Amino acid sequence: LHETVYDLRYSDDVHIFVLDSSSPLWAEQMAWLEATSAASQATWKVVGMHHSPFRPGIQGYANNPERGDYHRQRQDMFIAAARAADIDLILAGHNHSYTRASLGEDVGPGLPDRGARALLGTPRNVEMVVVVSISGAMSGTMTPERFANSEQKFGDDFALERWANNTPTYQVIEVNGDTLSYSSHLGTAEVYDAFTLKKAADGTVQLTNGDATFGDVRRFETTGPYRQKNDLR
Repeated sequence: LHETVYDLRYSDDVHIFVLDSSSPLWAEQMAWLEATSAASQATWKVVGMHHSPFRPGIQGYANNPERGDYHRQRQDMFIAAARAADIDLILAGHNHSYTRASLGEDVGPGLPDRGARALLGTPRNVEMVVVVSISGAMSGTMTPERFANSEQKFGDDFALERWANNTPTYQVIEVNGDTLSYSSHLGTAEVYDAFTLKKAADGTVQLTNGDATFGDVRRFETTGPYRQKNDLR
């Protein structure tokens, strides 16, 4: 894990912990995350990794249940470690779809249609926010239904708040003391998703969704005759 797992004290307010999600040495990383985070006095603690522990399809390994069990075990270990480490924000990739979800007691449900998602407009307490983003052109095939099936064990404690396919984005995060502001932008700089986290003195985190969260969902299919990357071979 040398030089693949490390931490960065970005500022007095922000501490970043980078994990190697491709490594089988997961338990070792979780122990390191808990110990290193416990020694940090930063207001905001952020984890960066390639594979999100909340991956659409984890429950879907019907033909390979051992692989499904492997991912679920890693997910359980991560949740326990992240809670013990007081992690606020998780930034990941890999799935080639944009997703942003919140974990916490009764934060959901997060629903795919615009009217139902408006219920998420009320500020509420969350444990942590999980963002999966894509900057390249290859598109994933995430759907809210697939996401809900993958994370069904969480019930209303895990809410999908914004998603997109075929949509490269870049993220801007600003931190000012007890306030963390996040925005996700299209290549045209248009804001596609936004939220603010506010941390109380007792460590409670309140999330407020921005107006961009409730815009039209970008879910269009790949255009042209090449439906999949293998069609070019």
